[in-house]
Amino acid sequence: MDEPAPARRAGQMGRPRQQGKRLPPLERVAADQQTKWPPVTVYDGYGAPQRVGEVVTGTCVWYPPGMPAVPVRWGLIRAPHEQCEPQALLATQLAATPQPRLAWCGRRWQMAGTFEEARAHLGLETHRQWSEKAIARTTPGLLGLYACVSWLAARLLKGQALPARRDAWDAKQGAPFSDTMAFVRRWLWSQQHFPDSTGLSGKMPSH
Repeated sequence: MDEPAPARRAGQMGRPRQQGKRLPPLERVAADQQTKWPPVTVYDGYGAPQRVGEVVTGTCVWYPPGMPAVPVRWGLIRAPHEQCEPQALLATQLAATPQPRLAWCGRRWQMAGTFEEARAHLGLETHRQWSEKAIARTTPGLLGLYACVSWLAARLLKGQALPARRDAWDAKQGAPFSDTMAFVRRWLWSQQHFPDSTGLSGKMPSH
């Protein structure tokens, strides 16, 4: 991490600098006894209630070689009454306060799970198009289909939990999207949206 590049002086020669003075690593910041840790309300995001943690934050410049410099807001979060190491959070939105950044971090697994399930069962990121406009249309459509399946399952269950198919080697805590999609598919079949061949036996042309 580095400080932002200093302002150029009038008549200064050479290429403009991309970063300023080197900043100490976050490990040293966390271990420094002079570091002040203001309290902050932490939302864990994993089903646990809210609790109070401590956070220290600042700004820096991330400059990978061959790429433009990116301003970054960094933060260190710790739970003083728990046996765990401080965690580092990085964000490109410099105006974001610690509370929303911690909420984004807590929701990351839900977002990652959504994209993974949509890719495995709906073909997200596996379709092939020849134009950017086609990709821009298909990806939101598949995510919308994911939302429609989840919404329809919630309406059909009416607040009840969807039973998850369990294996001897995988004790699921909840129903994944594959079980949700199978539940909605069985309901569609029961509504005769997709009739089988028994109802068409008398309508088939003879040869």
